[in-house]
Amino acid sequence: MLPRVASFAQPSPLDRFRAKPQRLLLHPLESALLWIVGGHLIFLPWAIGGSESWAHFISLGLAVAGLVVALLPRTYTGEYTQGPDFRLLSWPKLLRFPIFWAGLALLVYVTIQACNPAWTYQTDGKSWWLSSNSPVKWLPTSVSAPFQRGNPWRHLTIYASAWLVGCTIWIGFTRRRTLQFLLTALAANAFVFTGCGLLQRLAGTKKIYGFITTPSSSFFSGFIYRNHAGAYLNLMLALSIGLAAWFYFRGLRRMEKSNPAGLFAFFACVVSIGVVITFSRGSILILVLLLPLALGLFLFHQFRHPSLPRKPAIVAVLVLAFAAFVGLGLEALSADKAWKRMDDFIEDRDSTIEVRRVATTAAGEMYRDYWLAGTGASGFRYLFPPYQERYPVIYGPGQQTNQYWEHVHNDWIEIPLELGALPMLLLIFCQGYWLLTLVRQRAVDHPLCLMLVAGCVLTVVHARIDFVFQNPAVLVTWCAFWPIVARWAEEER
Repeated sequence: MLPRVASFAQPSPLDRFRAKPQRLLLHPLESALLWIVGGHLIFLPWAIGGSESWAHFISLGLAVAGLVVALLPRTYTGEYTQGPDFRLLSWPKLLRFPIFWAGLALLVYVTIQACNPAWTYQTDGKSWWLSSNSPVKWLPTSVSAPFQRGNPWRHLTIYASAWLVGCTIWIGFTRRRTLQFLLTALAANAFVFTGCGLLQRLAGTKKIYGFITTPSSSFFSGFIYRNHAGAYLNLMLALSIGLAAWFYFRGLRRMEKSNPAGLFAFFACVVSIGVVITFSRGSILILVLLLPLALGLFLFHQFRHPSLPRKPAIVAVLVLAFAAFVGLGLEALSADKAWKRMDDFIEDRDSTIEVRRVATTAAGEMYRDYWLAGTGASGFRYLFPPYQERYPVIYGPGQQTNQYWEHVHNDWIEIPLELGALPMLLLIFCQGYWLLTLVRQRAVDHPLCLMLVAGCVLTVVHARIDFVFQNPAVLVTWCAFWPIVARWAEEER
């Protein structure tokens, strides 16, 4: 029997370069937090877009649970850290987080509005009217109305959920790996969610999921309103493209033989088909802006890092293959209706466009009366009729029922109109803080960060022609993306 001889063959430098670093285990509390936040963000689109009262309370409960877990002290031992053991406390970071205090001030303001109603909604079952109260005049006011119909308390639950999720991600996620798991889960969920909507279109079902009756026939997958579905899917499209780009460039740096970039590009193709099949004109316009922007950012990143190896032929073949797949998918789903709606929109043949312009004009007159303290969250729908009466196009004789406006289809004016000047300054401060943080973290160097920011910015553009931020799934996901981008850029550095 021959004796064993130890092998002293050394790995090549290329083998050492390809070797993956040993990964530390995620702390159990961070893993639990990942499940809570991920489950929350996945739950919202399936729960009728988070637009029902029961979904508001579940969303708020998950948001509170997430922050509680994020604030629990963590003890890091040898299997969770490369250095000595230590104990991590998250509450000091939360207290240093400007968004925490700005969001808290906003919630206090909305609470004051809710507790100081100037009007009370009343109905006899056939019609409704407002009776005046005696509020404290120097405090912001609101309209007292049922929760289900819409009142400041309902808005408070939605705003609180978005605020808590942002704070939780900022203080609770300490590893890029956690963020990667979360974003991967959201992209995979968007693929399945879009597939559900496409199957509904093919089957011609008249109910959400085949059993939930809705007064609107323009639903898509779990969203009652197609414009909300399109806005959410555009966010998910930006995410899928960003993940595909990140895996692609990481594969080039590591000289990987394969990576999941193609899978996320496929997700992006399916989601883009879903955006078109929602038949939402605003969402399709954002899609048309997003895709060339994504290509431009891809080329920008390539030329910004000339040391990276390039495979232009492979990229070109993949782009053509996915474009053909999208074309075949749209042909199979008979997307002619979407293109006809877009043609009517571009040629200004759609009467609803003019109606919305007039409604925005009337809302502008209303804003001049309420710009300082606001009408109170949800107050627009109750206080708009007197301004509506001035324009027969949006309020004619005998058309009171059909011309009831819950929203003005323009968040740029509806949100300031309802909240007032001080909350808008708080929101502007929050947005400025995120942008400054991304500049400091050099987020421009990271394709995933660029795509997520592009998706968020284009959602704000979409809000100019629709009320996308009135939907909890869109609002909470949009608010979650900003701390994710900031944390990702920090970890990448």
